[in-house]
Amino acid sequence: MSNTSRAVTKKDPTAQQLQPSRQVESSEHHASASAKAGLSLNIFGAFSGALSSKSKKTTHNHPDGSSRSVEERDEAAQGYGQAALSGAAYAQAEAQERKRAQRQVERVDHLGIEG
Repeated sequence: MSNTSRAVTKKDPTAQQLQPSRQVESSEHHASASAKAGLSLNIFGAFSGALSSKSKKTTHNHPDGSSRSVEERDEAAQGYGQAALSGAAYAQAEAQERKRAQRQVERVDHLGIEG
């Protein structure tokens, strides 16, 4: 009689296979900028003046009946002016930047179910 022994080993199919995985990568980038500028000018001017005029007429009568007239004029002008200027300028700038990156590895089974 021969004595034969046989050993049977069962192998787990999931134990030999590498666990499948799914990689998820996401990145986000956000940038914004704004700028403002302004200019304001105020101009004010004033002028005042005065004119004056005087005249004097003298007539000389001669004994022979002739006459001679002399006119004297005196004129004057005076003026005053003033101006004012005011101004303002402004500028404003703003910038923002934001970056985010994410990497994720998920283990899944042979059916694609996360585990």
